[in-house]
Amino acid sequence: MQIAPEFLNVTFLQVMECFVIYSILGWLVESAYMSICEKKLTNRGFGLGPFCPIYGVGASVGAILLSPFRASIPLLYIVSAVSATIFEYLVGRLMQLSLGDFWWDYTEKPFNYKGIICLESTLAWGMYGIIVVKFLHPYVLHRTLEIPRQSGMVFSLAILLVYFFDFSFHVLLALHIDAAERAHERTVGAMEYAKERTVEAASVMREKTTGAMEHARERTVEAASVMREKTTGAMEHARERTVEAASAMREKTSGAVEKAREKTAEAATAMREKTSEAVGRQRRAVSRRRQAVLNWYRDHRWR
Repeated sequence: MQIAPEFLNVTFLQVMECFVIYSILGWLVESAYMSICEKKLTNRGFGLGPFCPIYGVGASVGAILLSPFRASIPLLYIVSAVSATIFEYLVGRLMQLSLGDFWWDYTEKPFNYKGIICLESTLAWGMYGIIVVKFLHPYVLHRTLEIPRQSGMVFSLAILLVYFFDFSFHVLLALHIDAAERAHERTVGAMEYAKERTVEAASVMREKTTGAMEHARERTVEAASVMREKTTGAMEHARERTVEAASAMREKTSGAVEKAREKTAEAATAMREKTSEAVGRQRRAVSRRRQAVLNWYRDHRWR
């Protein structure tokens, strides 16, 4: 298997013209396909212009590299599908690293890998490989030979220059948006980090406050217990002193009452004795007066 001679004996101008043609054709085919799928006009280019350089590079380079397999359509289909899928994946990863995102998204397609490649596009790449290598590229090379050199150069350079400015503008715009999104993400991350630190500090403060309150409560309970013990002891001591004082008072009162009772008894005995003596003296006096009266009466009654 060898690269077809007609694919090698080309000029730099033909390569540039093929690149421009395939970039425009690729944009037309994919935009038409996606417009049908999404039922609305869809621009599949990165810029405003109808230009997809990935198709220009893929078709121009792929047509040369895959030309040795054009004799066998099944083999050409398999090699085209596999090589184009690998190329699509590498370009997608490169765009992710440089621009932060890639221009297509197969997330909703079945059997996709990270939205960069999918089975449907792989099967389509095989068909595109057959069309480009077997039919399109030979025809395009033949037609470019008919374009005047100066006209082809001016036409190709004009399109590439316009696309360069269009691409540069949208790259700078994407980088600016990406920088703004990164700044926003950093701001959100900083706010989230500050919120987490605030929550942690609040949690630590709450634990410390709870511990301090628990410690204060324990100290208060201990102090209340000690105060209760001291108060209970003081009350018990006071009660004992009161009982002792009451007992002493009772003993003193009992002694005084006993003494007063004894003195009263002695006074009553003395009074009773004096009264008895007085009564006896009075009784004896009355008896003497009565006797005296009786004696007088006895002496004078017969007179």
